[in-house]
Amino acid sequence: NAPSATLLVGSGGTANLSGTSTFANFTHSGGMLGGSGTLSLSGGWAPSGGSILNAGLTLLPGSTSMLSGVTVGGSGAITNQGTLTLANSSLSGNLDNQGVLSVSGTSSVSGALFNQTAGIIALPAGATLNKSGGTFNWLGGAIGTGPADTGTLAMVSGATFSATGGGARVLDGPTLPVANFTVAGGSLTLQSGALNAAGTTTIVGGATLAVQGGTFNAAGGTVDVA
Repeated sequence: NAPSATLLVGSGGTANLSGTSTFANFTHSGGMLGGSGTLSLSGGWAPSGGSILNAGLTLLPGSTSMLSGVTVGGSGAITNQGTLTLANSSLSGNLDNQGVLSVSGTSSVSGALFNQTAGIIALPAGATLNKSGGTFNWLGGAIGTGPADTGTLAMVSGATFSATGGGARVLDGPTLPVANFTVAGGSLTLQSGALNAAGTTTIVGGATLAVQGGTFNAAGGTVDVA
């Protein structure tokens, strides 16, 4: 481990990890990070075009990572506990957001699973975050930071939307279009923005859907209280 050092993987290079390795920064310039291990970063991650991530990556609290116009391939899972910015960029692996995920332009996550576990997904005006295929699972935390966050979180290419667990969820600003939607536990509070449910919305016994602002639109669908 080298918690104050930088790991550099350049084009054509491969670094394979086992166990957990901790660095301050990871400059990912087109090479591959592989192996069965996990890279933990206290500073940040800076990938460029052609980068492949096949190992686990944990962005620790206080870290700041920026992807601008970048597609990161590979099946490596990312856990974000810091601040991760996607600007017209895409991730091919799984993502677990526990910190701040800030989106600008049109960005996408195409791994099998995108967990919004805690923290915030910031979607300012003009921003679109596409979940392409797989599942978006809203466990807790907020989508949007307030009425000015009028971007869109969209399920595309057959992606499904779920809200499992007993966490507290807040939609504050963005538009969230979903098909069949179940609040399995905990709460979902709509403060501003729009939740557009086209299919069947199910509120499981003990769960709460609170519309304190914005619009809950179930036109064309049904609402079941189980």
